[in-house]
Amino acid sequence: MSNKKQTNSKANTNEETKKTKAVEEGVDKDTMSPEDYVNFLEESLGKALAEADDCKKQAQRLQAEFENYRKRTESYGADMKKIGIIAVVEKMIEVLDNCDRARQYIKDPNALMGFNMMEQQIIIGLKTFGLAECDVKVGDELDVKCMEAIERENNPELDGKVTEVVSKGYMIDNIVVRVAKVKVGYVAENK
Repeated sequence: MSNKKQTNSKANTNEETKKTKAVEEGVDKDTMSPEDYVNFLEESLGKALAEADDCKKQAQRLQAEFENYRKRTESYGADMKKIGIIAVVEKMIEVLDNCDRARQYIKDPNALMGFNMMEQQIIIGLKTFGLAECDVKVGDELDVKCMEAIERENNPELDGKVTEVVSKGYMIDNIVVRVAKVKVGYVAENK
């Protein structure tokens, strides 16, 4: 029985709210003709539907803006992570260069073997971050995207091509971290 009272109470409250709203707008069902009252109700319904449509559109815009914001922040976070990895890897590449330079001074075969193992550990660790060597070898055409010509050599057979790789180039996810430094052949002009 209490549920019926609550339902009746809610119905009475809703009806009173409608009457109050109608009175506020200067509308009284009892004093209006049925056609005028129907017109008023249709007009009120139209306004309510338009307002609901505006609210729906606003909610959709906010949802789209939030989705764009989420995607931007995810992209920004991924970019920052990649920048951090590249910064660390660049420093470690310098260590690898020093390993290459130091190798020529190690005379003891056991020390050289230990040194090579240590260098391989560094390379394996860097590969976990996506580091890869640029594929540059003698005879390749000069590709300025991943190579830097630091010297030219008179070599007619390898004109415009790599004659020597001075230092290796490295990439992470197709982003060149360091270009390979190479010597390039050319044909000397006879005078």
